[in-house]
Amino acid sequence: MKIKTYRSESVPKALEQIRRDLGDGAVILSTRRTKKRRLLGLVPSLAYEITAATEPEVSNGEAVPATSSSLPRETYEISDQPPVKASEESSSARRPTVGKTALGRRGNEEKNDMQPRLEQLSAEIQELKSILSRRHRATAAPWALEFSNERGAGFGKSPGVDWKAAQASARLLSRLVSDGMDEALAYSLLRYASQQIEPDEADLSGLLQSHLQTALEKMVETAPIMAPQRDAARAAIFIGPTGVGKTTTIAKLAAVFSLGEERRVQLLTLDTYRIAAAEQLKTYADIIGVPIQVLHTLEELDAAIRKSDGRDTVLIDTSGHSHKNVESYRPLADFLNNREDVEKHLVLSLTTKAEDLREIIEGFRVFDPDKLVFTKLDETSSFGALSEGILSGLPISYLTNGQAVPDDLQVPSPQSVAELIVRGA
Repeated sequence: MKIKTYRSESVPKALEQIRRDLGDGAVILSTRRTKKRRLLGLVPSLAYEITAATEPEVSNGEAVPATSSSLPRETYEISDQPPVKASEESSSARRPTVGKTALGRRGNEEKNDMQPRLEQLSAEIQELKSILSRRHRATAAPWALEFSNERGAGFGKSPGVDWKAAQASARLLSRLVSDGMDEALAYSLLRYASQQIEPDEADLSGLLQSHLQTALEKMVETAPIMAPQRDAARAAIFIGPTGVGKTTTIAKLAAVFSLGEERRVQLLTLDTYRIAAAEQLKTYADIIGVPIQVLHTLEELDAAIRKSDGRDTVLIDTSGHSHKNVESYRPLADFLNNREDVEKHLVLSLTTKAEDLREIIEGFRVFDPDKLVFTKLDETSSFGALSEGILSGLPISYLTNGQAVPDDLQVPSPQSVAELIVRGA
């Protein structure tokens, strides 16, 4: 006698395979339902395990019992693919039922019994969906403990989690992170904001944003170029990657200082690498009415700064560098780090991904920058990456939101930066 066990999500598929393997004379020894784990083990799906055998062999005129435990058994998985031999379960888990029902008759009984089983299966699937949905909501609410009676204030009148409040926090977290805000910072601020809300308050989303913005304002530092003062740095140099808008930013500042504040401005440029870069700044200088000097070496830069004593403010443009090639700008960094009369502004584009901004800021640490400038606010609708500036510990000096000189330049405040991150433009 040959005994085989087949596992399948479909009884008809299993019976068809049994008929092919053991013939029409095969008998069904047992049938039972099992569960197979799917979806990373979260959702079990129903399957069937059918044990079948060939007709009993005759020995000395007596049939050998079909349920003899000493007989070897083989287990096969049935799917759309060819049957595959599976590992055998323990004999106690199988608990075979004695039976000699012919395969054809047994198959008809199974088909007649399918409808109630399908209905039961459908009900179980719906229950599993409900369980999975509840589990998803719990995962998506990292502030569940903040909105439970354990926090002291006691949201709601019943014990447990106030899901409405927790979900409002989860939605806000998701938006802030998708906007580029550092996830750890967003989580910490929302944790704080959730603790400020009193029980039964309406507009939870608005209140969370308000408290988060207030907390963020305390972290933001802003510091533009100051008006000329004795013993203060008169020169400001602008460094950063290529294409972030250093030259245009300098032109805007020159126009504001010269035309708006009547400062005596001097423009210097080391950007002789880009074609027509110096000519672009010369054009701006002619329109604004300020002097400009094109420099080629650090010695020339040193001499130009010393000769600009009669000027209130000196603005210095540089060529762009990759943050991954520190050696290309190390001589300039060493030159600047040995003097205190030049303020260093690192210029960054807000269209850059938050992860790349983090790397750029770290790459330009060799300059020991004093302040940050964020450009191209008009080219993005996500401002969370400003949080990289906050986490850097450096003040933000300017924001630019267009190409117009000098109009598209903003002198930020902690309130305006925090509002931009939390609520957008």
